[in-house]
Parts: sequence; C-alpha cells; structure tokens
Amino acid sequence: MSTPLNAVEPANGRPTVLELRNIDVLFRRRNQSVHAVRGVSLDVGAGEAVGIVGESGCGKSALALSVLGLLPPSAQVSGSARMHGQEILSIRRAELRKWRGNQVGMVFQDPMGSLNPLMKVGQQITETIRAHKAVSRKAARRRAIELLEMVELKDPKRHVDSYPHELSGGMRQRVMIAIALSCEPTLLIADEPTTALDVTVQAQLLDTLDRLRTSFGMALILITHDLGVVGRVCSKIHVVYAGRIVESGPLGAVMRSPEHPYTMALLSSQPRVGSKSREPVRSIDGYPPSMEDPIVGCSFQPRCIHATDECSHSDPALVGVGDGRRAACIHVGALDRRL
Repeated sequence: MSTPLNAVEPANGRPTVLELRNIDVLFRRRNQSVHAVRGVSLDVGAGEAVGIVGESGCGKSALALSVLGLLPPSAQVSGSARMHGQEILSIRRAELRKWRGNQVGMVFQDPMGSLNPLMKVGQQITETIRAHKAVSRKAARRRAIELLEMVELKDPKRHVDSYPHELSGGMRQRVMIAIALSCEPTLLIADEPTTALDVTVQAQLLDTLDRLRTSFGMALILITHDLGVVGRVCSKIHVVYAGRIVESGPLGAVMRSPEHPYTMALLSSQPRVGSKSREPVRSIDGYPPSMEDPIVGCSFQPRCIHATDECSHSDPALVGVGDGRRAACIHVGALDRRL
C-alpha cells in the first residue's frame, strides 16, 4: 500500500497516519455535562500498533468515536485530529463518510450489535466495498470471499451466505474485521475486539490482526482494558485514566518500569501465568471518579497508595521520564514500584 503524498514525517522516520492534539470530548445533557476526554494528544505512525488501555468508562471509546465523527449530537469535540496531514474534525459529514471505511476502518466491540441480523455477512461486506469502490456485485462478492479467507474464517465460500446469528462470537468478530479491511484503510481502530471471547479465540484473533496489519501495511489502534492483549500486539502504549493519558511510551519500557501509580496498579492486578509467586492478584481499591463532577488535583489520588496532600491540589502534566516515556505524576522517579 503506497504512502499518501501529504503524509507528515515525524522524528522517528515513520510517516504519521493520525495526529491528535488536545482532544476534548464533552457530553451535555440538560443541566449536567460529562467531560469524557480531557486534552488527549498522541501520534500513530504508518504500520505501527498502538494500544490505548484503561478501565471501562475512562474515555477510550469516546476518543476513537470522536475521530470518526460517530458521537451523538450531545457531544462537543474540540482540539485537532489530522489524518495524513488533513484536519478531519472540521470537514463536512459527506466527506467524512468517504474517509470512514476508505481511509480508516473500525472494529466495534459488539459484533452482534454492529452486524445487521437481516443481511447475510457477504452482503454486508460487499455493501461496504461498493460504497467506496466502483466495482460490480460479482467482483465485490469475490472480494468478500477473499477477505473472509484473509481473516481466517473457516469455509468462507459457505459462510459468505450465512446470517450473523449462524456464526459464533469469534467468527462474527472476524466478519467485522473483514468489513473494516474491505477498502484497505491506512488505519484500523479495534475497540475491545476480544471482549466475551475465550482465551484461545482471543489469541487467534490478535494474531490475525497483527498479521493483517503487517500485510496491509496499515496502522493499528487497539483499545482494551487488558494489558495482556496489548502486550501481544502493540509496540507503544497509552494508559488512560479519567479521560486523559497518564502514562505513555514504548510497551516494553512501560511494562518493565512503570512510572505512574495507576499503571503499576494495572500491572499488579494482572494474573501471571507460570509465576511461582504465591502473592494474590491485587485489585485496585475504590472507583474511578465521576466524570460529571469537576476533577480537582490528580484524578487517581483517591485510589493511590502513594498519594500525598500535594496530589489533591495539583493536576500533573505529562512529563518526559526517559526511554521515550511520559508520565503524569508529581512523584515521578520517587515511587516504589512494588505495590
């Protein structure tokens, strides 16, 4: 797949596919407002796999949907989202519809809710192809079968004429990936693609995504609450809490040496297969803050075992901590990583 001529060249040498700067998402309803995303900035390079990790309700999906213009009218999105150097938050909806599917594809976390139960899966793939490409129905059907083969759906010539309810959860998710890849996008966003799948199917699906990312030469954003999922596919990670990035950097460096207490807590809550340690898996005490209330100080402070009085007054900015990493904590470099 060729690199767009107007791609931006970042410092690491990869053409930038997506560049987000200070993205804010605010939902307004009657007398209340919910600040779902707060000042998120990140870059995704061509062929790069980036993980966005955090608990449910932290704003991960709202961030992805804001880029695609799929949020409800009650949402107010501000900031800048540039794809191949072009601003996409301010373009007209008709033009944005051309970008969706053609330049960026999305795999939603609930395939049964995303697929039309009254249409055969082949029809749903060909519908997407013909919406963006001038091809015949026969050619689109051939391409649909090819795509089902690519995503490793068994017996694609038979299942192209199946309805969604006739497929298992893992098979439906593969159909969703086929739809998302049908026009060879330069960016694929996968929102919790392994939800409700057993661990064996999860691993197979992640391996398929990674293989397709390489073969298509596309960038991948993987949204999940599971650090194990990110660790299997991604090279870079952004940890999100209460609508903002609290730590980011190369995956290996962040996993080996986390600098934010929330990242440390997430790692401590992950079961370690094959570990000889008898220490129990630790849960994170407390609950995420309500995004309906103004956040004063560090958003993680009420749940943080390292919190001091200063944390309740200061909302720390992301600062560099070496190895290409950034963290938003006033105690960076002074914490005991053993929780």
